[in-house]
Amino acid sequence: MPSVLVIDDEDRTRWLIREVLERDGYAVEEAGGGMIGILNFLDVAKMLGASRTLQKPFDVNVLLKAVAAEVRASSARAISPH
Repeated sequence: MPSVLVIDDEDRTRWLIREVLERDGYAVEEAGGGMIGILNFLDVAKMLGASRTLQKPFDVNVLLKAVAAEVRASSARAISPH
């Protein structure tokens, strides 16, 4: 199951994004905004190969397409011979 890190300082926004992504089959990690979120992002980004952020407001379909594209890109990097 692909993992997604959601960083936002608004609890309700993180909850809504989590709900949408989990329904679409993703494992979701959350971090509040500010320094905690940034530090978690930097740590987890290395592990997950994160490379994209979305700026609010955004459409749910844009969110799902962006996440799917990142998962595909990450999978391609993982299986690509070096």
